[in-house]
Amino acid sequence: MSLKLDWCSHAAATWAVESWHYSGRMPAGKMVRVGAWEDGAFIGAVIFSQGGNMSLGAPYGLTSLEVCELVRVALKDHKAPVSRIVAIALRMLRKHCPGTRLVVSFADPSEGHTGGIYQAGGWLYTGRSSDSYEFRLNGARLQKRAYTGNRFGQPGSKATLPPGAVKVPTVGKHRYLMPLDAETKARLAPRAMPYPKRSALVAVGGPAPAGGRATRSGRSKVKSAAAHALADAIVEAAKAAPALPDEVPDDADESALAGLHARASAALRVAELAGDFSAFASFGRLLVSIEEHRRKIAPPPAVDPNEAPDIRAAAERAKRIDFETLENIIAHHGQGGI
Repeated sequence: MSLKLDWCSHAAATWAVESWHYSGRMPAGKMVRVGAWEDGAFIGAVIFSQGGNMSLGAPYGLTSLEVCELVRVALKDHKAPVSRIVAIALRMLRKHCPGTRLVVSFADPSEGHTGGIYQAGGWLYTGRSSDSYEFRLNGARLQKRAYTGNRFGQPGSKATLPPGAVKVPTVGKHRYLMPLDAETKARLAPRAMPYPKRSALVAVGGPAPAGGRATRSGRSKVKSAAAHALADAIVEAAKAAPALPDEVPDDADESALAGLHARASAALRVAELAGDFSAFASFGRLLVSIEEHRRKIAPPPAVDPNEAPDIRAAAERAKRIDFETLENIIAHHGQGGI
């Protein structure tokens, strides 16, 4: 599978949003549009914009020219991890817009989102925005700014609320930050909070994910009964297995590292199936540490600095574990477990 990201046209980005994003709406304003292709086929777009809030950077001491918002990740079914696609798009943005110091993005609990792709990508979580409201007409969301601007109900409003529209309260969205330079990262790091888990969705009014597993674009992807049963069995096996260490023991030899790597790889897959992206990131970091220890024990003849292990690369390799392997793990979890 080959993955390519490049700039894309407004028409292509609009098609992706209208076809594959839960909102179905292309945002207005100036945008940076990054298209994604797998094996030569267009699979969607990642879109950055200044967003509708001109004060977006004010809480972080930044001007509107130094901050932007990741407003859409609109992808069809694909093979590459979303976090990898977003990470490449961020690198392109940093190079294309060198004055941009921070990217902000939001995950909507009412759509079943907790920000799993941001957690897997190492973004800073800074809590939820304030609860608000939206307008709906026949069950469909209306874009508040498109109809009314910031001054709805006051002289000078942009549009009149359509007849039959109703005002519906909404919960605040999860807020994530990605600093693009070292100074901004160091300054904002103290604001980081623990990542929210999908189990917290119901508490803030969001839909409960089926079987505790993640949904894509707010819509459940229907799997076969066998796949559901297998996933549930994997999660149950993981619960009964010994806990993995947070760090690799200093005296671990190659045999111990191999066993730990197999368990951590399986645990990462379990975390993905369970939709626990905080655990996903934790196991990814453990896999990176294992690789680093392996290099200390038996360093390769030559190490390319451009191929240094990172969480995304280790996670991507670990995710290649197939269901047949997982079935074997379940069958033998009583002799060591995941």
